[in-house]
Amino acid sequence: MSTMKNLTLNELNESGENIPEWHERACSQLLETLSNPEFPCFFGVSAKKNIKLRFFYIEKQVTKCAVESGLKAFNNFRSLECKSDYNLAITLGGDIYSDRDRLKDDLWSALEALDTFPKKQVASSSKEFFFEGEPYFVLVTGPFYKNTPSRFLSDFPIVLFQPREVFQGYEAGTKSGTIARKKIRDRVVKFDGSPLHSIVGPPDEKPESWWDYYFIPDKQDV
Repeated sequence: MSTMKNLTLNELNESGENIPEWHERACSQLLETLSNPEFPCFFGVSAKKNIKLRFFYIEKQVTKCAVESGLKAFNNFRSLECKSDYNLAITLGGDIYSDRDRLKDDLWSALEALDTFPKKQVASSSKEFFFEGEPYFVLVTGPFYKNTPSRFLSDFPIVLFQPREVFQGYEAGTKSGTIARKKIRDRVVKFDGSPLHSIVGPPDEKPESWWDYYFIPDKQDV
């Protein structure tokens, strides 16, 4: 079961809907984390500061249908309100995903089923997740990131979906994009207290596939 609306935390509290306590707690913890001035990602901090985060929850298993419901509701909101630079946070309940590998299997299966990456995409473009023809950056976070604090945003797993429009003016391969990525990565190293995972490439290069960045291993994983 999952909500059929994307709401801000205030809207959740005022909606009168029977919202699970764990979902409200996960949302509050995420917002508290993004309020930390030391948190590395400028884009996430900006979304929190400017109230540009929408929330959705999946109470049980992550499936194609559940993720699709959240993304469709999110796109409908953005279309109706002409809001292109919002972020979507999908919280995951229960203890089914205390096992990170289980979440990766289920989420990958759902995303691959929903992906509409253009078959004739130019060779210079990196492979990334597309939904309804629009590219998204996906960020998986959760308490299973015991050695990577920058990916431990709540006591519950949270999957963040950021439309590429959020990064307008800071695209990979551009001067401004390279500067922004270097600053964020330097802050990640400081925040985590350890070097970046080897899967993360140079800030001035596009990876062959952004999918590798969605669900990076924990820092001390072999």
